[in-house]
Amino acid sequence: MPPTEPIVRTPRCVVIGYGQAGRSIHAPLIRLTAGLELAGVCTRDPGRRATAVADLACHTWDDYTTVLADPTIDGVVLATPTADHVSQALAALAAGKHVVVDKPVCLDPADLDRLAAAERASGRSLVVFHNRRWDGDYLTVRRLLAAGVLGQLRVVEMGWGARGRPRSWRATRAGGGGRVYDLGAHMIDQLCQLMPSPPLTVYARMHAPLPDQDVESHAHLVLGFRDGATGVIETGYLAALPRPRFRLIGSDACFEKHGLDPQEEALRSGNLDGARENEAHYGWLSDGTTRSRVPTVPGYWRGFYEAVRDHLVTGAPNPVPLASVRTPVAVIAAAFRSAERGTVEPILVA
Repeated sequence: MPPTEPIVRTPRCVVIGYGQAGRSIHAPLIRLTAGLELAGVCTRDPGRRATAVADLACHTWDDYTTVLADPTIDGVVLATPTADHVSQALAALAAGKHVVVDKPVCLDPADLDRLAAAERASGRSLVVFHNRRWDGDYLTVRRLLAAGVLGQLRVVEMGWGARGRPRSWRATRAGGGGRVYDLGAHMIDQLCQLMPSPPLTVYARMHAPLPDQDVESHAHLVLGFRDGATGVIETGYLAALPRPRFRLIGSDACFEKHGLDPQEEALRSGNLDGARENEAHYGWLSDGTTRSRVPTVPGYWRGFYEAVRDHLVTGAPNPVPLASVRTPVAVIAAAFRSAERGTVEPILVA
């Protein structure tokens, strides 16, 4: 749904929260986007406000309601703990602001209806930040599927995780922490985008929390799709050796790829456009007789905020509308039910 009133000047937005996501991803991406203005950063933490000024030479706020009351601000970017997303997004929409909200948009699928109603009533737009739809490896897989080289897709496996310990709110289930809500949300979204039919069931095993934490230490999800295909997601804090980032099995061929998209590391170093895939991480395509390297399609993280700009200014489509994440949010909720009950759970999409 395009915004009711396209913005006829450069849209001005404020990043809410200046932790890892706000500082390392959202603020630099917005500043790289011609036709968007980063008006500043809002955080209650005085140290982080000082860091934002040092990093960006920008205005800062310590109070979210003050940002929402400012008529010169067109939109907010919620780089805040997941548990805060719904209340903050509802407040912003009620104040007439556009909203970009980091993934996952919410913890409870029932909140999607509240957000959708608020978006319609406001005449403003809510965009979900799923930047991994612009990853090079994901775009490579989409190209292979579009070309039909794999035949009928039967299995998609995705792995992403690393040994370590979460910190701050990311170490709490109530805050929306843990790998399933973090990296898992990206992989589940990608899986649902890639599969030609919707997921119907999920079976999840989540291993015990690390000491002094209440989030899963490792998770393994198996999804069943309407057409009989299977999706497998693995993530966590225990694995010291990575599994393939993507492994696809089709009726005619298989594809496997290791390594992570290089854009996040390049963005953190201040040179997003210098991101280059290590050729050793190029994928392999095999039909059982021949085996060939598949160069990775260059990723384009700039594309997310460029699409947000075009949506706000020209009425172009919302790049990641709320409706497109209903299934991934439902999958996560069902996965936690499955892990708690030890059962295969239906995926209930509102």
